[in-house]
Amino acid sequence: MIEHRNGAYRVRITRRIAGKNTLLFSETFNTETEAKAVEAAKKLELKNGQLGDYRTAKQTTLSDILQRYSRDVVPHISRYPDRDISKINNLRKRSIASIAVAKIEPKHFAEFRDERRQEKGRGGGATISKKTIKEELSLMHRVLEHASAEWGVTLPRGNPVNVRSLLKLVRDDAKKRQALKRSEKGTSSVKAEFELIRACRDYNDGELANFVRIAIETACRRNELVTLQWENVNINKRIMTVRNKDPMNRADRATRKVPLSRRVIATLRRIGVKKSGNVFTYTHPDTVTVAMRRACKKAGIEKVTPHQLRHEATTRAQAKGWTPAQVMVLTGHETTQMLDNYGHMQAEDIIHLLDKKTNNRNA
Repeated sequence: MIEHRNGAYRVRITRRIAGKNTLLFSETFNTETEAKAVEAAKKLELKNGQLGDYRTAKQTTLSDILQRYSRDVVPHISRYPDRDISKINNLRKRSIASIAVAKIEPKHFAEFRDERRQEKGRGGGATISKKTIKEELSLMHRVLEHASAEWGVTLPRGNPVNVRSLLKLVRDDAKKRQALKRSEKGTSSVKAEFELIRACRDYNDGELANFVRIAIETACRRNELVTLQWENVNINKRIMTVRNKDPMNRADRATRKVPLSRRVIATLRRIGVKKSGNVFTYTHPDTVTVAMRRACKKAGIEKVTPHQLRHEATTRAQAKGWTPAQVMVLTGHETTQMLDNYGHMQAEDIIHLLDKKTNNRNA
């Protein structure tokens, strides 16, 4: 931009960095011709990443700022710091991490995306999912944004990671979470539940099967059941208090009371009621996920995850005609919008409600 004031021509080159306009060049000239020539030259330098103080960016690789972000930022903001740190460590091993921040361009992230699209997931099975690639690109976008705003690492071309644009070429093959498989008539999931419980019982002598029974009846998250203590289970009142160990939860949302059906009470008695200690022997929520995956594979049935059981419990409560408020007491959801993601009712599920008698005299 050229400003004409008091017979002089001032050239100012600015760029929006970290959400604010940053002045990169400013000088005054006596003639307009000279000012225009300098402006054109400086704009070319800006386009080529040669204008501004990029010394730190030239001396710092993407791996360096990933490591610093992992050490100084992740423990304070992440819901799952161990998982994010592991993800960062894997990214630091890739070739893109060795590039200096000042030289990194959008094409490097496009090449990273294409590499990941061709790679296999855990166990050498299916290719990497779109969700995984999105998480990795989003993480690098946040790291670069933070480095620019907080650590004085000026990015010559702004943030080079455009997640939305990069994901346009990645096929969305993610499987949406669902409740348990319905029968051919679409009226019941009892058969799928029976097959799953039998597979779990054959896999580890019953504990996993008990976990499944309680999860389907209570809609509890896996970490809520894994950390469940006997002292928080009241058999007589048919209430148990569970704790969600999500570090981002507010203190008043960390615990909730869950009503217990007769089936849950019977299952707890089968386990053996105690005065204290953990109800289950699992030490980590992932242990349950792995066990269920292996049990399903061994039994030759479709894979079921612990979180699917939460979807199943929500769907069953809705099919019984519960109000949204009643279902939210069971599941612990805070809004009906969140609840809608967990209900998967079909037309067959509400047929019995059509002939249900009401107290409406005006009907």
